[in-house]
Amino acid sequence: MKRSNRRQLGILIVLSLMLFTIFAPVNVLAETNTNTLQATDLGKPDSRFGGIDQYETSAKIAEAGWKGTSYAVVLAAGTQPNLIDAMSAGPLAAMLMAPLVLTDSGNQLNPFAKAEITRLKPQKAYITSGLAVIKPAVLEELKSMGVTPVELGGYDQYETAVNIAKEMQSLGDKFTKLYVVAGWVSPADALSIGSIAASEQTPILTTTKNELPAKVKDYVDSLSGSITNSYVIGGTAVVSDEVKNSLPGNQQRYYGNTKYDTNLDVLKKCADKLKNQVVYIANGETLVDALAGVPLAALDAAPIILTAKTMDPALLNYAKTNLSLNVIALGGKAVVNQETLDQLSSYENKNPALKITAPQDGAVLDYDGEVTVTWAAVPGATGYTVEVHDLDNPWPYLADWVTNIPAGTQTFTLPKYRITTTGHHYVITVHYEMPIDPDVGSAGLGSMPPIQVQIGKSPNISPLVITSPGSDATFSFGTQIPLQWNDPSDASKLNAEVLIQGNIITEFPIQNGQDISQHLYQGKNHVTVSLKSDDAVLYQGSLDITMIPSSPMSDTPDILTPSTGSTIDPNHPLTVTWKPVAGATDYSISVYREDGSITQGVGFFHTGTLTSFQLYPLSDGQYHMFVRAEVDNLLRDGDLITVNAPKADPSIVSPPPLNIIPLQIVSPTNNITVTGNEPVILKWNVPKFATFLNADVRITSSLGYTSGYYNGENINRAIQKDMNALTPGVNHVTVTLSESGDITQYQGSVDIIYNP
Repeated sequence: MKRSNRRQLGILIVLSLMLFTIFAPVNVLAETNTNTLQATDLGKPDSRFGGIDQYETSAKIAEAGWKGTSYAVVLAAGTQPNLIDAMSAGPLAAMLMAPLVLTDSGNQLNPFAKAEITRLKPQKAYITSGLAVIKPAVLEELKSMGVTPVELGGYDQYETAVNIAKEMQSLGDKFTKLYVVAGWVSPADALSIGSIAASEQTPILTTTKNELPAKVKDYVDSLSGSITNSYVIGGTAVVSDEVKNSLPGNQQRYYGNTKYDTNLDVLKKCADKLKNQVVYIANGETLVDALAGVPLAALDAAPIILTAKTMDPALLNYAKTNLSLNVIALGGKAVVNQETLDQLSSYENKNPALKITAPQDGAVLDYDGEVTVTWAAVPGATGYTVEVHDLDNPWPYLADWVTNIPAGTQTFTLPKYRITTTGHHYVITVHYEMPIDPDVGSAGLGSMPPIQVQIGKSPNISPLVITSPGSDATFSFGTQIPLQWNDPSDASKLNAEVLIQGNIITEFPIQNGQDISQHLYQGKNHVTVSLKSDDAVLYQGSLDITMIPSSPMSDTPDILTPSTGSTIDPNHPLTVTWKPVAGATDYSISVYREDGSITQGVGFFHTGTLTSFQLYPLSDGQYHMFVRAEVDNLLRDGDLITVNAPKADPSIVSPPPLNIIPLQIVSPTNNITVTGNEPVILKWNVPKFATFLNADVRITSSLGYTSGYYNGENINRAIQKDMNALTPGVNHVTVTLSESGDITQYQGSVDIIYNP
């Protein structure tokens, strides 16, 4: 059976490896979260809950809605491949009156998650991912904090959703309706209905396109006598009519041609279920901030609107004309830009006379140390804020704010330090605040249309000619793309920076001719090169690069050996080999053990670029496994196979397997010759799944070996009197990244020829 095909890494999901959940009834909900504050009780609200990453954002969301302590929290994995595990958790969080806190996949709680859990002082943490994602060490850390973990992970996303629904039942919930979504095929649909289902405390179940998974079907059948209405979220491309028609009660479908059309259809058809006192908006591509925001939105039966870089026109028009102007963004400006937030929250939507009157949009201003901004008065406004945003700043998401401009003022002179750089382009926006609405409990916030100005009528920015690649060039992933330009005569005195704007915004220092392929994403990437003297841009050029997949989407890492249905040797390590996929940068193996009615996660193994991997001996049971490939920021699954293992012979002791994954040493180059005290910086690229591994560096020469160095350290130095780390002749340097007891090591080496 072919598993789900290809999923964007930004939204799609690695199967969690976990133990089957044991449920225990809880009868203490009467004391749950007595200090919870609803979003509409927050007084003057922030218009954005955003942090430096998804973990700080989720902590800020929790802090906004839960000012005091909370009986429980829902703890979910914030890593993109594992978000699907928590897509059904919103109704449970709402039933518990608990926030949803995100942590990463490390061996300890993410610092933001730990700080928030410490503040909330929960008695229980409901865990939506298995032990391969939220590690056993994290569960032990929770216990040390006085928090009891409740594990809800299942064999896959479908069983996890069932486990969450069962937990709601064990807490006393009785269902009369169901929401069914397509899971990892279209996870945005779960978030479109998430806050509505949560406010109703109605479970969200997941399905495949053509049939209900066995665990889901069994559970739905057990509810069939009590369910009066079943709702499918998403079109027939993701959930078939056969699945819809198999659901109990009256069956309905909310859908559209895209995730944003579905979001709109949900808003329209569920309008009577929304209080329309506050609206939340989140990125519909990354989804992680919307996930964290579901419990908060549920407190007010508020909708969550999804947006891409720009908002879908039909969705925008509906929101502007039908929903509250009290709009709060979930996530920073990189995921929900200020323009979109302003479009939704601005009274200017209904009064085009509200605008900045000076300077004029598009003006090029003489810089004399200050810029005066004037604007039309907003009747009833209680205050204003002027925002200045430098478009040419190397950190484009940063903005300066000038606050506390009193009502009755329609002019403000910006201090010199607010607009500083000749040749830069600045966006100026005036925001205003309206009185607190007693029915809503918070103030109305609005924005006037922004204007853009440039400082300096004779800007010192000269065109920079980019010679390679050509503009509008198209490449496959895996292709090196050197970025080259014609250096001006004073280039040696300047610093080069690149800004890439596409699905993800990145900026970084660059050298002429440097390969930028690892910074590009599928689709169009707008690349800008700036040559700068301090903060001043002197030369600038740009081009567009489009990236296409490096191999057909049908290429999947199907397991070659062992074959499905075969019997394996339980006394020796099992070697798994699979079909390589062109362009794959990482593979992983998922292994499960079937023991009667219980399915256990055996392991989740990252194999780097290896296409053959040794596992510990598997014995006494039936095992399922598949290989997943990461290709061009996409995930591709191979066929699921099943093997049978007899009992092992206890008299046979097999050596543990060991898999060596190549580690790239970036400095120094191999066979480099070094003399005297010339510094030799040892540096390697840390694989993304090796961040927490221990590094062992060994320098071997004719005189023996030395060890104990760090990434980025100079190894050509004295280690004691009259003894250098490098000795005359050839020094073989080996770097090994590993963890005690692990069957995987990353290893790379380089030779250095040393002449004292």
